[in-house]
Order: sequence, then structure tokens, then C-alpha cells
Amino acid sequence: MVISFLRAAAHDVPASAGAVVMGTGIVSVGLRLDGHGTFANVLLCVAAATGGLLALLAAWRAWSDRNGFLAGARSPAALTAVAASAVLGSGAKQLGWTAVTAVLLVVALAGWAGLTAVAKRVEQKSGGVVFMLVVAPQSIATLTAELAELARARWLLVPAGAFAALGLALYPVVLRRFDIRALRHGGGAHWVAGGSLAVSALAVARLADGTQILAHAALLHDGLRIAALVIWALALAWFVALVASELRWPRQRYRGERWSTVFPLGMYAVCSFAVSTAGGPHAGGDFARVWIWLAVAGWGATALGTLDMIRRRIHFVLSGSSEGRGLPSTQD
Repeated sequence: MVISFLRAAAHDVPASAGAVVMGTGIVSVGLRLDGHGTFANVLLCVAAATGGLLALLAAWRAWSDRNGFLAGARSPAALTAVAASAVLGSGAKQLGWTAVTAVLLVVALAGWAGLTAVAKRVEQKSGGVVFMLVVAPQSIATLTAELAELARARWLLVPAGAFAALGLALYPVVLRRFDIRALRHGGGAHWVAGGSLAVSALAVARLADGTQILAHAALLHDGLRIAALVIWALALAWFVALVASELRWPRQRYRGERWSTVFPLGMYAVCSFAVSTAGGPHAGGDFARVWIWLAVAGWGATALGTLDMIRRRIHFVLSGSSEGRGLPSTQD
């Protein structure tokens, strides 16, 4: 019976399941920045345990259903695994765990390289999941800059800057593939349109910190600080549009795609903390201190919905029913 359930679970885990780890991990990072270390530790443990379980299920799927596994890996949604590794690395960096941070960066890099190699070109208009093509390199840029500061390795700022530049260059390309109707009909992944700019602002802000602390390059620091502020402002413009769309077209039923809303919710708080620390307006920090608790509320509501879905799925599997299939997905 256990083997049957694990086999069914491995088959049902979508390529986008890493969004659960992304959302939980970034809310943990935001809570620690706001001074709530104990709560942050709890969520970081939840994110790490979830990530480990998903990795085991993915390995099982790769062994038992290689074609199905590769089909999922060709979607931009699979890049949630890369961002999930990077977010866990940011949590480890906050704890001062240099070796763990470095290992998770290597995992994120390997995942990004592997998934990019097998990815299919996005030919048609797509929902917000397509912005994972931006989120993945920006998450790597952020973690690389954080590791540079933690390990006092100035040379790491170069690859961090390269990944940040790649993410920014990809944004307008990906934006052309975004179906704007997702603001009305999307189940949650449309939030990544703004979240991808928020993580871009975070990456550039971390680079600004790194150049000030490690390179002592005042001119470069000022340029990066201004760039982070501009990207943050653009992300906030998306934020207004996304909130307005939720108010205009409420989504009242739980969908697994909501984990792709949780990540931007947390990221808006984290990037606002970072931009404020890098020399941005103090209002950014004030916004972050309020918004992080709304992100916590969003995480809690989504987690409860997921637990109820898993409970129902276990019931159906154990009872031999084929109904109720499906784990969290970011796909529109």
C-alpha cells in the first residue's frame, strides 16, 4: 500500500512543485529580515523537508517514468526547482552556513544548466509560469552575491552580475510571451510577472551591497543602487496591477497555482528590505515590515489548502479511486 501511494505521488508531482519550497523559503527569509528568527527557522525547516521529499519523488519519477519526467523538465515550470534551491541557500546564508550555501548554489547552477539544455522553446502566449525563465537566473545571481559576501569572495560578484544581467535581458523577451488575460483568468501564476522583477531588484541590491563591502567601488555601488531602485519601482507598478486584478476578479477557490502567488508575496517584502538597506527609501522598509505579514497570511491559507488536497488525495488512493488527482501546479 505504501509503495502504491509513493508511486502515485511521484506520478502526480508536477514540474512546478518547487514553487511550494520557493514560497515557504522566501517567507522564511523575509521573517528573519524582520527579526523573527524562531518563526523563520520553522518555515525554513518546512521548506527544506518539502524540498527533500520532492527531490526523492522526482528521482523516483525519473527512474520509473523517464519519458514523463523529461516531458515535465522541458517546461519553464521545472525551473522552480532551481529557484527553490537558491531560496534555501539564502536561508542557509542568513544562518551563516557557508558550506551549505555553496552546495545549494552548485545544485541550483547544475539544475539551471540541465533544465536549460532540455527546455523547449515557448512558441505561444503563456501564463505567468513563463517568467520562471527570469526568476531562475536572478535567484542564482542573488545567492551568488550573498555567498560572495558571506565567504568574502569578491570574484563571485562577477558571475553574480552576469546572471543578473541575463535575467534582466530575458525579461522583455519573456514579457512578449505573457498572456495579459492571465490577470483576469489566471489561477495564481500570473503573480510571477511582478515577482520576477522583484527578485531582479533583490539581485541587483545584493550586488550593490557586495560592491560596497568587498570591492569598495563607490561609483559602481551607486549605479547598482540606482538600478535596483528603478527595477523595484517597476516591480511595484506590477504589484498595483496584480492587487487590482485580485480585487476586480476574485479567485475564491483553492488552486495549487497559488504557491506561485506566495513566492512573489514574500519576494516583494524581501526585495523591499534589500533595496531599503542598499540606500533606497526608508518607506521600502516600512512597506516590507507590513507586507511580510500579509505574505505569511497568504502562505498559511495556501498551506491549509494544500494539506486538505493531500488529505483527500490520500483518501482516494487508499480507497482505490482515481479521482482527486493532482498536486500543486503553477501552470495556467
